[in-house]
Amino acid sequence: MKLHFALTYLAETDQYLRLRIYNPDGRDLVYDMLPQQDRLAVSVDYFGKEIDYCFEVADRSGAVIRTDERRMLALQTAISECDIRDCWNEKSFPENFLSNKNLIIAKNKKRFRKNRWLKKNTHIFRLAAPLYRDDQSIVLLGDTEELGHWELHAAKVMQEVAPGIWELALTLPAGRTVKYRYGVRIESTAETIIEEGRNRQTAPAIDQMLVIQNDHRLQLNNNLFFRGAGVAVPVFSLRSADSFGVGDFLDLKLLADWASETGQRLIQILPINDTTTDYTWSDSYPYAAISVHALHPIYLRVDALSQPLPPESLGKYHQTQERLQHLPEVNYPEVIQEKLKFAREVFEQHRQKILRDRSFKSFFKQNEGWLKPYAVFCVMRDKYRTPDFSRWKSHRKYLAGKAESLFSENHKEYPAIMFHCWLQYELHLQLSDAVAYLHEKGIMLKGDLPIGIFRNSVDAWQYPHLFDTDYQTGAPPDAFSEIGQNWGFPTYRWEVMKKDDYAWWQSRFEVMDRYFDAIRIDHILGFFRIWKMPWDAMHGVLGHFDPAIGFSKEELISAVGISEPDRLTRPCLTKEIIQAAFDDDGSALQRYFNPETDGSYRLKPEIETQRKIISSPLVSSEADVHTLLKLSSEVLLIRTEESGQVQYHPRINLYQTECYKALTDEEKRGWYDLYQYYFYGRQNNLWKDTALERLRGVTAKTGMLVCGEDLGMVPAVVQEVMTELGVAALKVQRMPPPGEGEFYEPSHAGYLNVLTTSTHDTSTLRGWWEEDRGVAERFFHEQIHQMGTAPKRLHPLLAEIIISQNLYTDAMLAIFPLQDYLATRLKYHDMLQPSEERINIPSVYPHPWKYRMPITLEELLADADLTDLLRNMIQNSGRA
Repeated sequence: MKLHFALTYLAETDQYLRLRIYNPDGRDLVYDMLPQQDRLAVSVDYFGKEIDYCFEVADRSGAVIRTDERRMLALQTAISECDIRDCWNEKSFPENFLSNKNLIIAKNKKRFRKNRWLKKNTHIFRLAAPLYRDDQSIVLLGDTEELGHWELHAAKVMQEVAPGIWELALTLPAGRTVKYRYGVRIESTAETIIEEGRNRQTAPAIDQMLVIQNDHRLQLNNNLFFRGAGVAVPVFSLRSADSFGVGDFLDLKLLADWASETGQRLIQILPINDTTTDYTWSDSYPYAAISVHALHPIYLRVDALSQPLPPESLGKYHQTQERLQHLPEVNYPEVIQEKLKFAREVFEQHRQKILRDRSFKSFFKQNEGWLKPYAVFCVMRDKYRTPDFSRWKSHRKYLAGKAESLFSENHKEYPAIMFHCWLQYELHLQLSDAVAYLHEKGIMLKGDLPIGIFRNSVDAWQYPHLFDTDYQTGAPPDAFSEIGQNWGFPTYRWEVMKKDDYAWWQSRFEVMDRYFDAIRIDHILGFFRIWKMPWDAMHGVLGHFDPAIGFSKEELISAVGISEPDRLTRPCLTKEIIQAAFDDDGSALQRYFNPETDGSYRLKPEIETQRKIISSPLVSSEADVHTLLKLSSEVLLIRTEESGQVQYHPRINLYQTECYKALTDEEKRGWYDLYQYYFYGRQNNLWKDTALERLRGVTAKTGMLVCGEDLGMVPAVVQEVMTELGVAALKVQRMPPPGEGEFYEPSHAGYLNVLTTSTHDTSTLRGWWEEDRGVAERFFHEQIHQMGTAPKRLHPLLAEIIISQNLYTDAMLAIFPLQDYLATRLKYHDMLQPSEERINIPSVYPHPWKYRMPITLEELLADADLTDLLRNMIQNSGRA
């Protein structure tokens, strides 16, 4: 079969367009496209019933600059020639990022059938248009009799042949181009809405040649596309009559019932991977997973396991459940230990039956690549009472063959090993059951992908070449923390990951694809650049962005006249600075510092780094630790060396240091200009190219809707890259982007956005309202346009107004924390103080993650007033 491809595309100088046809064996066929009248075209011989292809832009060297979305076309094998009229297909077109798993959920009850095609047909029109509502369909009309001569009532209804894919076969007049448009017919209102912009046109009919008009981007108001509302709540915060002191996966069913009743389409949760290191409160931090694949055992419902509890354990189980159930907060250490204790009793009672179970064996076989290392890790962690594998007496390094020996039935560790494998199987069953129930309700589940991995994790143990443990990641100072954040996660060796096409990331997404329909990438800025700190640093303020183009010594001499930049990478301390910091008689000066020949002072060798300061017996008090940590960050430059090349990076917020304050006005101007150029101009192209490569690589195969948490110090290129890749951005009303003023205006949000009122890292609406009286007063007048004096506490009607402001927008999603929904009803205000509703305080580490709903999910479902209120708000805003 001869296939003629053609499309319109304006390439820049020294760039050209290519057609790429994908082969299952990986040997793709690539063809250069050449000008042909007003289009670029190429003809190829192809044999097959369907074709998988895309278009790409390359430079003169052949390097691919950008690629559009892949598409699959069914071919009519009864013909010998086919003219495929196509167009560039951006990921940012709604039909691409909306044609995800959620669309399949929405269409799960619809029957699809192939489009009828007759030999006399000259054209097949094909359009990708993800319409989520059952009463909507695509129509086609145009300037010929066959297309109704532009009459709406005569428009041709297209056939949906797959979720979001519409086709229609027609016989059109020969010898002339046909002008046409698509539209959406809404049965419930008997309305037909025609797309905007210029008319489309198709090639004329030619004997013995079929024209496939493969169109993209329906030019309609975004309100016709999917717009949904959702609730955000951690699984551990759920409370039901069957809870065991913490929410579990099966509790998601009741939450789905409530979401369905209120017209919501999405449930968003925090990470659910296993974080178990020592069974203490530090394990409650959900972003420090010991495995990016394994689920957390705390979310297991023990009395719903495939095998029952031993009869003699039932009484004790229910007694413990009753006691934990009535706790106002999650008692993490006790809950995890009690759940594991009862789960072990079930396993020991039914071990032989469990290990012979076909379903369990199948799960084990399908997941052994990550499951075996995880199970061995758990046993060694418990055996040596530490997840730090460098301190284990055996298996310090992961060796697949050595780890495999533990899976012998005769090995003493075999029962413990298989217990952890079985736990993952049961967790998989329960989560899968919950997800299937959500899908029956038309609810999608949105997961959370942490940007980092725990330093002492299975992944760091199994794949040490992918991570650099000499460094750690975090965030620069922001609204959450004046000293920045130190997450302690190792940095990624991206150049190594790229060599195998990001296989580790692909595996990570593959597992998440099993359960989630959408995903929130935590700190998506980390794909542009990560905040990197040496292992000796404790405060994020001593980090720098990576990758980043630093300054050479010569550049610093030219810009600020510094001939010895290394001096400014050490704390700039004088006697006056030290004595002012300690406010004492000078004893601290002698105790902690050594004098230099130039009259300055240096920290003594035993406390010369922040990590030494917190562990040295030389430091006499917590107050001194705090002061010394602050003084140790009194630097103007951060020095890096890679491949023998030394570079210098301005310290974040350097103008807050005493060293900067001591400069002359002229020197300050030089440093300020250097600082602004480094952070807000010098890196933009580097960060853009870096993010495009990494994000494309790691999300290439996922079927999930991808959203990004892009809060904090956001580079100018972030929005551009996220839009190009079809990644939805996060907007929080109280946290405006630079230049937006004090508050973000929800009505400014474009379609590819997720709006919210609060996040798990902020206070709730009620808490925020009471944090700063001046801010609340200004928000009261300027943002929600109220008269008089703002109330000291957030009134339920004000909570309604704020939520409504975010609902009545063009944004694709509006997702609200459960606490903010509850704020719309006064009776819930008295159940918890605003501070007790907060999930996390980023500046406090370790912070216990222990928030629980003040009522059960059953009670929430029974609250008809709240249900009616939210359902009306969501329906009236067009999001139901």
